[in-house]
Amino acid sequence: MEDELPKHLVAEYGGEFILKSLANSDPRRAIKEFQEQNGLMDPVSASAMSLLDVLGVSRAETYKGLMQTLREKLLASIPTLGQTQLDSLLSETFPYIAIPELQSIPLALLERHPKVPEPFLQKLADARDTSLYKDLPLSVKIQIWEVVQDLFQSEVFILFTQYINEATAVTTGYQMVLTGSAQNPKRRRESNPILQQLAKYVGSSVVLYHQTLHFIRTLFVNTANAAFCTLRSELLMALHDLGVAEIRDADPSHRFTWCLDACIRDECVEERRLKEMQSYFESLPANDATYGDIAMVLHDPNACNMLLRNILSVVTELMETNRSPKKHGKLKYLSQLVTLGCKAHDVVRTQTEFALPKLDKSIMNEFYPLFIQLLAADRSETESEVKLGESILPFITAFELSRKVIFLYTVSRIRERDVSSLRRLLQTLSKLEPSALEDLSFLVSFVTEVALLGERFDPTLRHVLLDQFLLELVPNSVLLHENMIKIVADHSDRISTRELLQYLSKTWPIAKAIQEEPGPDADRLRIVYSHLFDKNAFIRQHLDVPLEVDTTTAPMDVS
Repeated sequence: MEDELPKHLVAEYGGEFILKSLANSDPRRAIKEFQEQNGLMDPVSASAMSLLDVLGVSRAETYKGLMQTLREKLLASIPTLGQTQLDSLLSETFPYIAIPELQSIPLALLERHPKVPEPFLQKLADARDTSLYKDLPLSVKIQIWEVVQDLFQSEVFILFTQYINEATAVTTGYQMVLTGSAQNPKRRRESNPILQQLAKYVGSSVVLYHQTLHFIRTLFVNTANAAFCTLRSELLMALHDLGVAEIRDADPSHRFTWCLDACIRDECVEERRLKEMQSYFESLPANDATYGDIAMVLHDPNACNMLLRNILSVVTELMETNRSPKKHGKLKYLSQLVTLGCKAHDVVRTQTEFALPKLDKSIMNEFYPLFIQLLAADRSETESEVKLGESILPFITAFELSRKVIFLYTVSRIRERDVSSLRRLLQTLSKLEPSALEDLSFLVSFVTEVALLGERFDPTLRHVLLDQFLLELVPNSVLLHENMIKIVADHSDRISTRELLQYLSKTWPIAKAIQEEPGPDADRLRIVYSHLFDKNAFIRQHLDVPLEVDTTTAPMDVS
């Protein structure tokens, strides 16, 4: 095919030709010559046209009817054309793509073409701001995106923004303790229209899939938002669900992600699946960059929290059977998987540490034995748990794995309304740096479990969770401040006005100071306080808060 597309007497070319003809000769003569050169030439047609003239049918109506008939016949023949015929016909008809009456022909040819020549794709990309581009079949857009990356980026970043904002609002994956039966991952993916749209955009294009993963990794590095890890995992599995073999075969993390997805579905890491994961890691070459993708898959809260629940289950079983955790193979491997997930941001950012991390020996030899003692003391309600909490502090300070395990256990104690255990656990956790407590899964689960208590959130439990824990941390963490007010707002109808005012006397001055400086922190606090004030008009009046409080916040824009 020639580099330049052939010029036809359409659009600007046709207009220029007619203008020149009319300017350079007698207009009537020019029109007659144009009709003779471009009209139906054979004698039979000429006779038929004359008859139609006599019958009062205009030439415009005649040519329009002929065009419609020929167009429909040509469209009907396109599915039967071979590759050479497709190429030839596309070259002849592409110049007419901007003409509404003829547009369907080149569009049908483009949709049928498995590999549209690049000059056509570039022409279509240049029309990105027109209805023509918007109306292109998705299969054609995919071929354009493979050539023009910035067009694809602008399309998928819109979906990324929608997905992340939905992920921050819908926090099911962040639940450390399941509030019901686990949701089937496949049904969760099928019910997510944004994810399904992204999967359609990628289609079976390995080029676009790798570009999408590159975008996701970059955004994860820039934001540290775990929702991008969820997106990375869910996109692969959504394409797996759709049976897109090209993507499955092109992503070296597929086998592991598929196995982990089955564990999430069953809420259990069975021995056979554990062995499958071990076999997968054994097959990976040393220092393989795939470890970065696996780390992201493991950092997905759906995966991480499932693994943590399995760790707690193993430790509980060891406690009940009076066995040592020190050489327990499954516990060690689950802990390594969680640790790799915890390192995801650093691994992807630095492109180093491409290996399954070795656990610090103290995790198996000291932390888990102490944790088992804590569980046993908790069941027997002995005071030795106080010292155990102090003994565990160095581990939850140094290791994110240990911290997450204790977070999970703490949330489970809220569900059981175990005031004694919570008092001791939260006393230990309060000694951590506030930033160490800003674990989204922990905070989401903390708030959710308290909300589920309803009327059982009695003054004693409230004193332990709010007065002795969150309230003390409010000055040092906006995120903990936000979640404190969420709980107060959710239960404000069960808290006396006097107690509400006592809480707000400590938190509202801090919130007012933060809201004086526009930004995400101010927006987050404005929303939760607005929710509280909407439910308690008296509190709003007492604090002299203006009514015009904006209860919305700008969505995150990842572009």
